[in-house]
Amino acid sequence: MKKLNVKLVVLFLCLPFILFSQDYSIVKGTEGMASTAHPLASQTAVEILKKGGNAVDAAVAAAFVIGVVEPDGSGIGGGGGMLIYMAKTQQSFYINYYAKSPQSINRRYDSETERHSGKSICIPGTVAGLTLALEKFGSLPLSTVLEPAIRYAKDGFPIDGTLASLILDNTETLTIDQETANVYLDEGFPKMEGDLLIQTKLAETLEAISKNGHDGFYKGAVAQAIVDGVKERGGTLEMKDLENYKAELGYPLKGSYRGYEILSAGVPQAGSSIIQGLNILENVDLRRLGHYTQSSKTLHYIAETFRKVYTDRYYFVGDPNYFDVPLNGLMSKEYGTKRFNDINPYYPDPKSYRDTEMGTPGKYNNVQYSEKKAEKIVTFGDEDNDASFDDYDEFDSWGESNEDQGNYIDSVYQAKSKKKKEKRKKRKKEDMPVLDVEHDGSTTHLCVIDKDGNAVSLTQTLGTFFGSAQTVAGVLLNCGMSNFSTSDNPNILKKNKQPRSSISPTIVLRNDKPYLLVGSPGGSRIIATVLQVLVNVLDFDMDVEEANRAPRFYTQKWEDYLHLESGISEDVIKELKKMGHSLRIYSGRDLFFGGVQMIKIDPVNGEYSGSADIRRGGIVVGY
Repeated sequence: MKKLNVKLVVLFLCLPFILFSQDYSIVKGTEGMASTAHPLASQTAVEILKKGGNAVDAAVAAAFVIGVVEPDGSGIGGGGGMLIYMAKTQQSFYINYYAKSPQSINRRYDSETERHSGKSICIPGTVAGLTLALEKFGSLPLSTVLEPAIRYAKDGFPIDGTLASLILDNTETLTIDQETANVYLDEGFPKMEGDLLIQTKLAETLEAISKNGHDGFYKGAVAQAIVDGVKERGGTLEMKDLENYKAELGYPLKGSYRGYEILSAGVPQAGSSIIQGLNILENVDLRRLGHYTQSSKTLHYIAETFRKVYTDRYYFVGDPNYFDVPLNGLMSKEYGTKRFNDINPYYPDPKSYRDTEMGTPGKYNNVQYSEKKAEKIVTFGDEDNDASFDDYDEFDSWGESNEDQGNYIDSVYQAKSKKKKEKRKKRKKEDMPVLDVEHDGSTTHLCVIDKDGNAVSLTQTLGTFFGSAQTVAGVLLNCGMSNFSTSDNPNILKKNKQPRSSISPTIVLRNDKPYLLVGSPGGSRIIATVLQVLVNVLDFDMDVEEANRAPRFYTQKWEDYLHLESGISEDVIKELKKMGHSLRIYSGRDLFFGGVQMIKIDPVNGEYSGSADIRRGGIVVGY
């Protein structure tokens, strides 16, 4: 057996702002590899692989462990999505286990004031998703896979620098709920790096899941304790919410980019935005223009692409059980070209990022709608859903062809958007709604590949750091209600609905085999971060460490600035200012820009190389 190759996380904690140009070593492997945000999770994944488990077994084990040892970002009180590639059949699957709103919802929920309360809690999906993955694609029993997580919860583990810093930064939040405070504080003071974090009640809940599987969480004593605890904290969760929750097993969204096949998360997660962004960028030779750290033109094109992608996501993406997402149009090459042609190559257009206009994906959707179905699509955001095509009398009758119908729907969207924009201008500034921005999102991502080439890219979350800050039965619960929009768009709150999310676990295939596994935490920045890393690898042939350490940038429709990490050349910064971009520059590397985990597979010799983001306390283990 080959010697275990471990990249020490201590180095990253001591040197959080390693420059892009410094030397580094890449973790290699041929038998298996895991890249996660915590050493114990990565080591757990490899331990499971060495016990004969496959990539799904290892990913599920690591996902349960990461919820214990990185509790600020995810856990069994949250939700997520898992992208799976099975080598033998060359098939790919996507499990959507994101949180859903309860059947009884508080329509007056205020995400700014009630995020850290029981009112923010949605139905957790993590246990349903992970147990479903193990049942359908795993090879080891649940008890074996869950044993490491139970052990770390029961016996404890030393708090690392990243978690200690987050506990300190969020001390006030962690005092809101007594059960939460009992875990993370010591007589009112935040636990510190090196202290042992023991979660006895969480271990008991994990043991119930180990014994009874899915039902150990969604039925019986644990479920009742969660329901009672959420209600005591002002929430509306019922037993039927938990009993009826099911993770959704389906297929990933598929696209292509410069000869590579792109697999990514389904809706209402953000795979469509990843594919749309790549379709836009495929229209320009980025390699010829030069890397964005040295080319203002490249950075400008990518930043303008972000604006188009995020704007279309806001207006056209929501839970498909409640809104007919024009996926074919959003992900079509033709529409990508149309959105690219909307980019002004010389300056941001319109100048204000917030004034970015929606596109017209309906024209490219190639789906036949009945008039009744189309009317349902375009009335999602009107009060009492009483609007109809009759309200838009400037348009002609319903068309016969798919393109005519798509144009018609696009036109109605444009009219609705114009009317809503005019209404917003009339409101006083203090009455403006909180817009659709997943700020301060705390999430986690992990990648695993085994000796046979089975691969998993998985992202899961609690919402913001430490979720709702409410702990019941040892389970730190999500603040998923905060991911719904407060203004009219497909992401408005309804009962038993999934909020839109930026998570986008992605796998790139080359010749029908995995070439790159990638994903990131980071709230609304996830889409921009994943797109940049893909460009770094696929356009500029960077190795995984180069691609991960490269400076990042971010903007979108609901931003006032183009955010830049340090490391972008001064000449590029000067040119961007001349173009009219409003810049906000960060020193060093900042976790604002995500925490990418990725694994690349050499198509010639099959060797694995991995990277864990220096912006967070990640580690790669390979052998």
